[in-house]
Amino acid sequence: MCTEDEDVGWRKTQVTIEVPFSWTTAQLGSRPYEAVDLYHRPLIPVIREKLLNAQDDKLFHYEPYELQWSTPHLLHEVNIHSELYTSLAYMDVHRELQESPGEPGCDLPRVVVALMFWSDATHLTTFGNVQLWLVYMYFGNESKYRHCKPSHHLGNHVAYFQKLPDLFKDFVSTYTNGKGASHKCVTHCHCELFQAQWNVLLDDEFLEAYEHGILILCCDGIEHRFYLQIFTYSADYPEKVLIATIAAGRVPLSKMSDTDRTASQCGNELSELVAAASSLIYNKNYGVGSTGVKMLLKPHLWVPTLNIFSDALGAFRFSLFAMLVVDLLHEVELGVWRMLFIHLLRILFTLDQDLVNELDKRYRQVPHSDPQPLDGSLANTFELSNMATWNFDDLLQCSILVFEGLLPDDHNKIVIDLLFIMTHWHTKLWMHSDLTLEIFDQQTTKLGEQLRQFKANVCTVYSTQELDREVNVRSRRQVKEAAKWAEKGGSQQEAAA
Repeated sequence: MCTEDEDVGWRKTQVTIEVPFSWTTAQLGSRPYEAVDLYHRPLIPVIREKLLNAQDDKLFHYEPYELQWSTPHLLHEVNIHSELYTSLAYMDVHRELQESPGEPGCDLPRVVVALMFWSDATHLTTFGNVQLWLVYMYFGNESKYRHCKPSHHLGNHVAYFQKLPDLFKDFVSTYTNGKGASHKCVTHCHCELFQAQWNVLLDDEFLEAYEHGILILCCDGIEHRFYLQIFTYSADYPEKVLIATIAAGRVPLSKMSDTDRTASQCGNELSELVAAASSLIYNKNYGVGSTGVKMLLKPHLWVPTLNIFSDALGAFRFSLFAMLVVDLLHEVELGVWRMLFIHLLRILFTLDQDLVNELDKRYRQVPHSDPQPLDGSLANTFELSNMATWNFDDLLQCSILVFEGLLPDDHNKIVIDLLFIMTHWHTKLWMHSDLTLEIFDQQTTKLGEQLRQFKANVCTVYSTQELDREVNVRSRRQVKEAAKWAEKGGSQQEAAA
C-alpha cells in the first residue's frame, strides 16, 4: 500500500516482513508482520529533477576526464585523483557504456549518472532514544567541494528508514505463549526489514532505468540517455553489516584473501545458499540459529537474508563489496586509533598512575591558534568523557610530543614510531596523486608491521586492566541487560551468556 504527498513528493509505503517461528517455539511456520510505514521519495523523479535543474546542470559533468600533473623534476606526468568523475572506476564504466550495444534505434549520447548513498541513524535528543535514520543520495558527477557546502543543497534526502517497533515483541509473544522472540530472531527480522526497505527504493522504475537508461532533454537542448550506476554507499560498521548481509563480528584473516572471489561470486552463490537457508527457516521451521542454517552460511559469514542489491543488480555485474567504501571516522578515528589510545592509557596506568596525570598536563600545554587549548576537550583525556570524533583527531596529532619519554626507553621508541606512522597514515588529503598513493600503500604496510611489533614487544610486558571508566560503562550495560532479561522471565546468567 502506497500513498503520496503531492506537496513534497514524499510517499508512505507499508513494509511487511515474514517472521519465522521455529518448531522449538511454535509449530506455525511464518507469519506476515506489517512492520513499519516507510517515508521515502522515489529515486527516478529525484534524478530527473536533478538533471533538469538548470542551475546545477552548469557544473554537472557528463563525461570523465584525466587530471594530470606535469613538473620539470619528473620524467612523466602524474595522475591526480580527486573527484569521482576523474577516477579510473568512472572512466572504466563510461568506456564500457560507450563500447556496449545501444538501445535499438537509439543513437543519442549516453551518460553515466554516478550515484552515491549515505545513511546514518541520528539521535535527536541528548536524553532518550528518539532517532531518525536518514538516507541521502548525492551525484558523483558533481564536485565534492560543492557537496560539502550545505548552501548548495546537493544532498538529496530520499528516505527515513525505520527500525523494528517495540510492538514487534507483543506480536511475537502472541504466537509463542508469551515467551517472546530470541535475540537471533530479532536480529534476523531487523536485517529483513532493512533489506525490505531498500527493496522499496530499488523499485521496478529504478531497475528499468538502470538497465535501459532514461531519456531527458537537457538544459542545453540536447537529448541524452542517462544510465544509472551505484558507485559508493557510506555507512558505519553496523549498517555495513546490514547492507552486506554478513554476520556481525570480526572477519578471520583467512577470509581476507577471498574478498575478490567473494565479490565476483556474490550474486549467484549468495542467492543460492541464502535461498536454501531461507527454505529451511520458512518451509521446514528450522530456527534462524539452527545447525542446518549455520552449516550453509557460516563458512561464508553470511546471514539468511536475501540481499536486495545483489539480487536486483547482480545481472549488471554490480559489486556489492566495492560499493562499501572505507569510513575513516568510524573505522579509524573511533576504531583503530581510539582502541590504541585507550590501551596506551591502560599501560601508563599500570606502570605508574602519576603518568596519567602527566599525560593530561602535557595535553593541556599543547599550543593552539586560538587563545583556548585544543577545543577545551583535551584537558582530561584520561576520563575520555564527551569526546567527539575531532577530539580523537586532535589527540592523534599531538600524540608524539605528549607520549615522548613516558615509557621506558626500549618501549618508548616502539610507541613513538607507531604514533608517527599512524599520524602519517592518517594524513587526510583532498587530492591524491600516483606518488602519494604509493606512499600511502607503503605506510599501510608499515602500520601493520608496527602494530604487530607493539603487541609482541610492549603489550605482552604489562598486565593491564580496564580503566575505571570502562568498568563503569560495562557495569551499567550489564545492569540494563539483566533488567531486560528479568522482564522476559530470564535469568542474569542467561543475559551474560
